[in-house]
Amino acid sequence: TINEDDDDATKAEKYYHNSLVISKKPYFFRYLYPELNKKYKQYENQYNEKAKAAHGVKLKKLFSKENKTEAEKTLIRRYHKFSPVINTNCTMNILCRDIEDIDFDIQWGKTNESKLPYYDLETFVFDPEILKVFRSMYQKWNNKKSLTYIDTVFNNEDDVDYKECRFGILDAVRVELKSEYKSLNITPMEGLTYIKALSQSYAKFNWGFAWDLIDTDILECIEDNDALAPVQCEDGVEYLGKNYVLKHIPKNNKNYIMDYETGEIHFENTDELDDFKIEDFDFENLDSLFDEEFDNGY
Repeated sequence: TINEDDDDATKAEKYYHNSLVISKKPYFFRYLYPELNKKYKQYENQYNEKAKAAHGVKLKKLFSKENKTEAEKTLIRRYHKFSPVINTNCTMNILCRDIEDIDFDIQWGKTNESKLPYYDLETFVFDPEILKVFRSMYQKWNNKKSLTYIDTVFNNEDDVDYKECRFGILDAVRVELKSEYKSLNITPMEGLTYIKALSQSYAKFNWGFAWDLIDTDILECIEDNDALAPVQCEDGVEYLGKNYVLKHIPKNNKNYIMDYETGEIHFENTDELDDFKIEDFDFENLDSLFDEEFDNGY
């Protein structure tokens, strides 16, 4: 904060430091903040319609078009200038876009179908009171009245106070619901089973509720399968300045112990490794690679 009684040197220093503060979040942050993601999608659709109306092509095709006209260049400049996220080619944004291009066959949005595991609904013994609690939590999670209220208070959605209030309300709701869920003292698998049963009474059900409520504990319920891991190899595919190949790792070899003094990797079970070589792995270097790129980008 710049105070009136600050001398010129102090003010100049504060102005300088304030100029370094980032005004927008990077592109990949859209997946960390649902409201930011919603705003970005609305912004993207808005400019997509502008591109089609003014130039007859979608925004993505306009980006890749060669020999753009001045009007097309102006539209793209305005798109980047006023975008709610920073679309630079930093490492994390590159990783994010690469992952977006992969078809994971994930069901997003409201649907009563889910790929998450749960106990058999026919044999599971439900507690009616707990089921009522889940129904109440889902109603609270879907309630947008408080957000509608702040929309009437603030006229400008770009206002910093507006954004803080909106994010603050959503975070407070999640914290309250997580606390209520934990007080039930049930396992993540039981929680998913109750949520699955609850979803049966809705024509469309938003499974984002399960992730917000149970969070990463859901991963405990997902059965391990064989995995692929990136390993440095001269004959591999170039990525971020180095070459990698994918090595197959059977699920019974995922547990390993690292000797941090020597950097050696010791798997608890070395059966069925096929042509997989432990010495190919350089976990420490891979971690430092991404840490270094992230630090340099932001």
